[in-house]
Amino acid sequence: ALVVLLLWPEALVGPSFQMSFAAVTAIVALYENQRVRGWFERREEGWGRRLARGVASLLLTGLVVEIALTPIALYHFHKSGLYGSLANIVAIPLTTFVVMPFEAAGLAFDAVGLGAPFWWVAERGLHLLLWIAHAAANAPGALAMLPAMPGGAYALMVVGGVWIALWRTRVRIAGVVPA
Repeated sequence: ALVVLLLWPEALVGPSFQMSFAAVTAIVALYENQRVRGWFERREEGWGRRLARGVASLLLTGLVVEIALTPIALYHFHKSGLYGSLANIVAIPLTTFVVMPFEAAGLAFDAVGLGAPFWWVAERGLHLLLWIAHAAANAPGALAMLPAMPGGAYALMVVGGVWIALWRTRVRIAGVVPA
């Protein structure tokens, strides 16, 4: 963020910069919390509990990111998606464990002319990813539309969000007031 701001300070007012760094900050703040870290720590347990813990981790992370991004989306675009965190439960693992590895393998095997099967799997994964995105976007009530947000309200939400992200003690809860 510092390098981007030093080279392009105008990026600070753009939704892309704000959303990218708000999402990362929210994830870091979430996983710095002792309870959250303890809940999702690796432990000796069966595969079913481990899978459930992983899905719960993805859902919680998605919800926190959605909460962090909603004021930014509402301010810049006057709308916000409501099912993004649920869609991400499938989209993130699909991208991480299928699309990206098969694209990398496709690139590597293209050097010897054998990349086609890898690209086919990556393509299927991308089609599924797009289907998930369209299903989430077209579901009833999937989009919250609001009129333009006043700059003061947006500033209060940002101050509250930064307060919540920076503090590690119970003082962090005070950030809910301006938000």
